[in-house]
Amino acid sequence: MSRVRIKICGLTRRDELEAVCAAGIDAVGFVLSPSPRQLDPGSAMTLMQHLPPWVASVVVTRHPPADFGATVLSQLVPDWWQSDAGDFDGQQVPSGTRLLPVLRENEQQATTPPFYVYEGAQSGRGQTVDWQRAARQAGHGQMILAGGLDPD
Repeated sequence: MSRVRIKICGLTRRDELEAVCAAGIDAVGFVLSPSPRQLDPGSAMTLMQHLPPWVASVVVTRHPPADFGATVLSQLVPDWWQSDAGDFDGQQVPSGTRLLPVLRENEQQATTPPFYVYEGAQSGRGQTVDWQRAARQAGHGQMILAGGLDPD
């Protein structure tokens, strides 16, 4: 069995960041799309500067503007960019930024990327996906399960 890795999204304050890093988190997602936990790029950059080197930074978007990769990501330089799978089309992705496509439970995909996030219809609402459907989808690549997760 592989090691469980944990990414926490939606942190907006440095004390939150320090707490999850001290707890042994693997990655932190900084939300730059409309959300109660949305950060502006400058605030995200400030928090990213306080990440220890072993914690990956993930910029999280949903349907960003066409120039997002060339403008915002070139300034932030995250380890990963997470967004819906089709959002990367036509974007300029800075060198060294890895893509983390999101496949949504309610949407059909023509292909499944080798590495992806599987999430419910809406992000950031604590909605759990259909576990049986997720289990079937997990056989089609390396999945990161998101949404409504708890220790159980």
